[in-house]
Amino acid sequence: MHCNVDDSFLSNIPKDIPIDITVEYFDAKGGGYLGIAYDSYNPQPEYYYGNKVYRAAEPLYLEGTETWRTHTW
Repeated sequence: MHCNVDDSFLSNIPKDIPIDITVEYFDAKGGGYLGIAYDSYNPQPEYYYGNKVYRAAEPLYLEGTETWRTHTW
């Protein structure tokens, strides 16, 4: 899944203010994980894609509870 947040949505927030992302997901059996990568101001990127600097957040490993759950990065 890919999503994009319009720059104007965050334009008035200083760069040093952390932003939280919350997702709701079904914690299915069978393992796996969810991950999120974000456009970063950090000068030490984890990787580049085109001319953007990206960093990855800690992965969320599925536990197989067969329930809907939420997670915040």
